[in-house]
Amino acid sequence: MLLNIRERLLALQVLPKESDFLTQRIVRDLRTKIGLSEADFKTYEIVTLPTGGIQWNIEKDKGVEIEIGPKSKELIVNGLKELDKQKKVTEDYLSLFEKFIEVDQLKVIDPEIK
Repeated sequence: MLLNIRERLLALQVLPKESDFLTQRIVRDLRTKIGLSEADFKTYEIVTLPTGGIQWNIEKDKGVEIEIGPKSKELIVNGLKELDKQKKVTEDYLSLFEKFIEVDQLKVIDPEIK
């Protein structure tokens, strides 16, 4: 799946912090795949800001193809659905939702969605 830096960082945020042993192994592997590498820092000119955030060259960020297996996808989808259920989705998450979740899937959570 093609993910840009913002989507990669947001996907990391929705992964479960706690779960069973096997799920945490999948989470660890997924964090390694999705997380930013040293090469990413160089390629996208990523810098850490004094506030603790990061900044990168958006023009160079065309996304990177990341292989995401079915269980890993399920973990991201479940995290996104939980954000939606809690009504904590911000505009930043929209492209991630569009890549991982069909609107019809969200209707199961909230029948008010048109």
